[in-house]
Amino acid sequence: MRTLTALTAIMVLLTVAPASAIQETAPAVKTLSTGADSARATEGEPTALLLDADWLASNLDRPNLTVVDVGRDIYEFEAGHIPGASFVDKEWLSREVDGVPGMLVSSETMAVVLDAAGVSDTSTVIIYDEAPGLWAARLFWALESYGHDDVHVLNGGWMNWTCQGFDVEAHGPHIKDGGFRPVPVDGLAATSEWILERLEDPNVIVLDVRTPEEFSGEEMKSSRGGRVPSAVHFEWMGALEPDGSGLFRPSDELLSRLAGLGVTPDREVVTYCQVGARAAHSYFMLKHLGFERVRVYDGSWAEWGNDPDLPVEGAAEPEGDSTAQ
Repeated sequence: MRTLTALTAIMVLLTVAPASAIQETAPAVKTLSTGADSARATEGEPTALLLDADWLASNLDRPNLTVVDVGRDIYEFEAGHIPGASFVDKEWLSREVDGVPGMLVSSETMAVVLDAAGVSDTSTVIIYDEAPGLWAARLFWALESYGHDDVHVLNGGWMNWTCQGFDVEAHGPHIKDGGFRPVPVDGLAATSEWILERLEDPNVIVLDVRTPEEFSGEEMKSSRGGRVPSAVHFEWMGALEPDGSGLFRPSDELLSRLAGLGVTPDREVVTYCQVGARAAHSYFMLKHLGFERVRVYDGSWAEWGNDPDLPVEGAAEPEGDSTAQ
């Protein structure tokens, strides 16, 4: 009964809460400070944002550790998951606001979702998905956006965990009482207005992480194709090893490739895609690499490409939809 009640409460919030709730203002605004983190942490406190499976396997019994499985469906979770992991459905992380899909859910909804997952204000949260980290990164950004500053992603996710032969368990999700209290953080999200005002600012770089076809306007998923003027292109999958493992490429390699595009830690970077999921992955990549000023354009191309008042480069004739990630 506890499980059904909590899951029902989450679904009610996602389906009937007013769209305006997503834009609610909390009593306080928190500012996170970040620094460069290494790609590996094999002992001691989890100081890296990106953690290896061997570290997690050795620390599953660590007090106050909360492991969250996200992105897979409930049947996959029940068939097998990391021991002690909680379940979060990816559909609980976003909603449509004013016709724009994929927007971050309200703090009210996030509080219910994370409370049921056992996340508290003091939890060390380790997130994983099937691979390649798309939904883990989305939850990472959501948690940081609502004030949790001890959040990490498992490198390679579930696929790498099972490939290495670590323990798994099988049963339905346990609903827990975490008590997480969301406090919105200033500076981690961008609006179309914010970007428009800074298109000529040399200290701000807009990073388009969609496919090359979307970037050029050849492939359209909104009423207009193309890109935000002056945006540079780095496809989100370029952060990962090409072998399909879902593991991140070495940090020095990524930093070199990004620097070649002018994407450097001294500039503020805004990532966008179609509806914010791929943008969140690139947000995580940049934070993992030590970038301190990074934002996700939450509306992404689903908003920008459908607003005739916003400027576009590489525009193409209308076709397609706005349902891609």
